[in-house]
Amino acid sequence: MASHWAIAIGISQYSYMDPLKYADRDVEVLQEYLTKANFDTVYCFSEQSPDLVFNGEVTLSMQPTFANLKRFLDLRFTTPFLQPDDTLWFFFIGHGSHYGNQDYLMPADGHPNFADSTALSIDSITQYLRNSGTEKIVLVLDACHTETQQFGQGFGTDPNGVITLFSSDYGQISRKLDGLKHGSFTCALLDGLQTLSKYQNATIEHLYLLLKDTLPKLNRRSLKPPQNPRLRVDPSLSTAMIQIPPTKLKSKNWLQGLFLPDKLKSPGMTGAPALVASESQQPAKILGIAGLTGAVICAGVIGYLGLQKPNRSSPSAPSTAQTKMNLATAHNSTKTPTQPKQMAPTRIVPNRPDQEAGLGEIPSERSPRPGVYTTNPQFTASRREIGKSGDRLCIKLVNGSPNTAKGHSKVVVSSVSRRADGYYIDATGQKLSLGSLYSELSDGKLLWQRLETDVDESGLMGECLTAKTEYVKHDKPGG
Repeated sequence: MASHWAIAIGISQYSYMDPLKYADRDVEVLQEYLTKANFDTVYCFSEQSPDLVFNGEVTLSMQPTFANLKRFLDLRFTTPFLQPDDTLWFFFIGHGSHYGNQDYLMPADGHPNFADSTALSIDSITQYLRNSGTEKIVLVLDACHTETQQFGQGFGTDPNGVITLFSSDYGQISRKLDGLKHGSFTCALLDGLQTLSKYQNATIEHLYLLLKDTLPKLNRRSLKPPQNPRLRVDPSLSTAMIQIPPTKLKSKNWLQGLFLPDKLKSPGMTGAPALVASESQQPAKILGIAGLTGAVICAGVIGYLGLQKPNRSSPSAPSTAQTKMNLATAHNSTKTPTQPKQMAPTRIVPNRPDQEAGLGEIPSERSPRPGVYTTNPQFTASRREIGKSGDRLCIKLVNGSPNTAKGHSKVVVSSVSRRADGYYIDATGQKLSLGSLYSELSDGKLLWQRLETDVDESGLMGECLTAKTEYVKHDKPGG
């Protein structure tokens, strides 16, 4: 059976370069994910990594210095150790540098002015990796963190003989998210790996196309400059060679997978092979879709984003109606011969933007969820509050400058009308588009993330919810 091996390097503290705030945290969560996924072996280099006893004989320090990395590569790749069907992943989160027309990955003690003798060139690394015994090699490089590095910027130095996924495109910098205390690429990467692990034919191509959609959104939501991943495939190789490994994560995390079809309906996904849900996921998804209400699904997504409080509820007893239904089923089963169970058909997820799949809801028929939405509460006072009473929807538009002592917010409370193609704000005529998650919405200008479920329905919001016709009122509170 084919296996997956990984080398993961994350460096925050440098001797001769600026520190990287969250690289150590990034590699820590990456290692945790890989060990829970179907990876046979994960070699992790970081400031916190313990020593490694190699082959039961040699003790290796896993501190990410030049000497330690070089010694490990020399020992591990002396002779081939993988089978042709195995996959080798190489993750690097740290500084990269362009020196002498070559790209280098900088170890903790690497000097940018002497990279040829204190750092590892991409060419040398790929030579090591290609001696592993497999051609299925993926480099995932998050190594462009400053304007002056010029790492991976198209100087004819892209790695040969491997598939390389860069965290940013030409002229872009890989960004960090202070609110999440991680790099944005790491967040999007782990989200993509976990999401696609539920599908038996997901490849590095699906991962790249998914990152093209989610990574820019993540940066935009956090008010960061654009960042787009870049995929480089050696002409002798194919993206179909690299399969996304399944995970061994607990079932509570598969709620996110229910929303994958919405994520994959971007125009850029057109032409990629249709995804086939893993057989082990079919029963869980069928039960999940049939048994979960919209509120529970929404709570699951919010929990995945780290915004949900711990669940303290206990299992409840079956309802009276459910008990009666079970009794009736048992009674009927004595009269009707048991029919053989039908296997659920394999679920194909279409990759066309004009096709719908997943929860069986057409986006234009999904109503925005009540709650308080914001783009980034640390930098702006602007928010959107959605209230609901029966079929009546109202929205409070709070547009404010950054929080200051003299700051004021302009407030408009408006009814929301449903039209043939979706929901529109009566005050502005803007369409409310539901994001790929139930906790996101867009007004055509910004993507808003729901942070709270409770809405103050007093004052103008209360008037709007009880009104029978179109409602628009302006307010301008001080402070």
